[in-house]
Amino acid sequence: MLRKDGVTLSGPMLEIHALEIATEHEAVGFKSSWHWQQGVSQRYELSKRARADQKKSAPEGAHDITLGFGI
Repeated sequence: MLRKDGVTLSGPMLEIHALEIATEHEAVGFKSSWHWQQGVSQRYELSKRARADQKKSAPEGAHDITLGFGI
Protein backbone atom coordinates (compact mmCIF):
# COMPACT_ATOMS: atom_id res chain seq x y z
CA MET A 1 0.00 0.00 0.00
CA LEU A 2 1.65 3.31 1.02
CA ARG A 3 3.83 4.95 -1.67
CA LYS A 4 2.28 3.28 -4.71
CA ASP A 5 -1.13 4.39 -3.39
CA GLY A 6 0.08 7.94 -2.85
CA VAL A 7 0.44 7.72 0.94
CA THR A 8 3.48 9.47 2.38
CA LEU A 9 5.63 7.43 4.76
CA SER A 10 7.16 9.29 7.66
CA GLY A 11 9.53 8.22 10.40
CA PRO A 12 6.90 8.65 13.12
CA MET A 13 4.35 6.60 11.12
CA LEU A 14 6.86 3.77 10.72
CA GLU A 15 7.78 3.96 14.40
CA ILE A 16 4.16 3.86 15.61
CA HIS A 17 3.34 0.88 13.42
CA ALA A 18 6.51 -0.97 14.44
CA LEU A 19 5.83 -0.40 18.15
CA GLU A 20 2.25 -1.66 17.74
CA ILE A 21 3.52 -4.86 16.11
CA ALA A 22 6.24 -5.26 18.75
CA THR A 23 3.60 -4.97 21.48
CA GLU A 24 1.36 -7.55 19.79
CA HIS A 25 4.28 -9.99 19.60
CA GLU A 26 5.52 -9.16 23.11
CA ALA A 27 8.93 -8.03 21.82
CA VAL A 28 10.28 -6.65 25.08
CA GLY A 29 12.85 -3.88 24.71
CA PHE A 30 12.22 -3.20 21.02
CA LYS A 31 13.15 0.34 20.00
CA SER A 32 12.45 1.89 16.65
CA SER A 33 15.78 3.68 16.41
CA TRP A 34 16.89 5.80 13.49
CA HIS A 35 19.27 3.00 12.40
CA TRP A 36 16.47 0.43 12.55
CA GLN A 37 14.23 2.68 10.44
CA GLN A 38 17.02 3.18 7.88
CA GLY A 39 17.59 -0.57 7.67
CA VAL A 40 13.91 -1.33 7.12
CA SER A 41 13.64 1.45 4.54
CA GLN A 42 16.60 0.09 2.58
CA ARG A 43 15.59 -3.57 2.94
CA TYR A 44 12.07 -3.00 1.64
CA GLU A 45 12.98 -0.14 -0.73
CA LEU A 46 10.76 2.34 1.09
CA SER A 47 11.06 6.01 0.29
CA LYS A 48 10.17 8.91 2.51
CA ARG A 49 10.15 11.31 -0.43
CA ALA A 50 7.80 11.55 -3.37
CA ARG A 51 9.11 10.58 -6.78
CA ALA A 52 10.08 13.56 -8.92
CA ASP A 53 7.57 12.64 -11.62
CA GLN A 54 4.58 12.68 -9.26
CA LYS A 55 2.27 15.64 -9.73
CA LYS A 56 0.44 17.34 -6.93
CA SER A 57 -3.24 17.77 -7.60
CA ALA A 58 -6.08 19.32 -5.67
CA PRO A 59 -8.71 17.02 -4.18
CA GLU A 60 -11.90 16.51 -6.13
CA GLY A 61 -14.27 19.43 -5.56
CA ALA A 62 -11.55 21.82 -4.36
CA HIS A 63 -12.35 24.30 -7.14
CA ASP A 64 -15.97 24.57 -6.00
CA ILE A 65 -14.85 25.14 -2.41
CA THR A 66 -12.51 27.98 -3.40
CA LEU A 67 -15.34 29.63 -5.36
CA GLY A 68 -17.30 29.71 -2.11
CA PHE A 69 -14.55 31.85 -0.57
CA GLY A 70 -14.57 34.27 -3.50
CA ILE A 71 -11.05 33.32 -4.58
